[in-house]
Amino acid sequence: MASYAPSKLILVFFLVSYSSTSSLALNKTTNIGVIIDEGSRAGKEQKTAIEIAVQKLNSGSKNHKLAIQFKNSKGDPLEAASSASDLIDKENVQVIVGTDTWEETTVVAKIGQRAKIPVISLTAHTFQSQSRLQWPFLVQMTNVDMHDEIKCIASIVQSYNWKRTIVVYEDNMFGDGYIGVSLLSEALQQIGSLIEQTVAVPHFTSSFDPTETIRENLANVVTTKQSRVFIVLKSSLQDASRVFEEANKLGLMGRDSVWILGDSFSSFLDSLDPSVFQHIQGALGVKTYYYDNSTQFLDFKSNFKTSFRSKYPEEDKSEPGIYAIRAYNSIETISLALDRLGNLKYTDGKKLLDTILSTNFSSLTGRIDFQGENQSEVFQLVNIIGKS
Repeated sequence: MASYAPSKLILVFFLVSYSSTSSLALNKTTNIGVIIDEGSRAGKEQKTAIEIAVQKLNSGSKNHKLAIQFKNSKGDPLEAASSASDLIDKENVQVIVGTDTWEETTVVAKIGQRAKIPVISLTAHTFQSQSRLQWPFLVQMTNVDMHDEIKCIASIVQSYNWKRTIVVYEDNMFGDGYIGVSLLSEALQQIGSLIEQTVAVPHFTSSFDPTETIRENLANVVTTKQSRVFIVLKSSLQDASRVFEEANKLGLMGRDSVWILGDSFSSFLDSLDPSVFQHIQGALGVKTYYYDNSTQFLDFKSNFKTSFRSKYPEEDKSEPGIYAIRAYNSIETISLALDRLGNLKYTDGKKLLDTILSTNFSSLTGRIDFQGENQSEVFQLVNIIGKS
């Protein structure tokens, strides 16, 4: 019997070794870099939603774990670029999520492309096919297309038979605001309306004083133009808020004026500071529609409100807005892509990128399908009354 003892010992050793190796494979951890402006309402929502997503997905996955490395961009594109480099070089992240502005997104996308790291943007850009060609490693969590938004706005103008409009847009370095004005002009001409004047607002990071420019342009409208139908087509939250503040001072937000707000502003109404609402009473908003009555969303909403109140008691609102939804969906997208990859090792991120882009699933608020570029977006019309 003594002659069998070594064999038994060897057998036991191999079983333990195999079990340890399997455990390591099953518990693979993927580092995810997140770049947000932690001082902004958007950043607070994103961070809360991402933490909820990671906690839920990690507890339910046996194949992999997600480790989140947060970086604070402070809303500065240069800071965002530095954060992206640190995440790749020092934290060894395999994918980057975040950025609140298109300016931040573009610089981070360039860095991600050089490192062959997928970058998932939570910011909407109006011409997605163009951005994908320019930044092939960039993935956008929104499918908003300006052509659909233009059709919706033109339909509103037509239904009220307004013949003249004033268009307000942000003059940024990408020129998408100007392109949007051209598209809107064509759509309005088809229904017998026209753009009487455009008001180009300097980007809030411009060296020019945006407030003074806005005031002068709106004062010119008061004295020289007939139309009192204003369309805020493409603008950052900062510049749009300044526009409304100056319009109020000039008496352009009363009963004699109409304001139609594009998706770039309306989709973030849930996240606006309550003080902003006093300047936009009665405005109409064209907002991306999403289904918010599913059991999955209601569970997320309940968890979000509890966590958000605990982390940020100074905030008046605890409802999750579009920022939070996109952030949660981005983490779920990554997790599902990693599930599909299994234990395969990818060396340059290209396989992860391709897997993310081919992933489609039922998210918090509807179907996520990165290949469904030809699907029309659904919008809802909202009216701003009181604090909501």
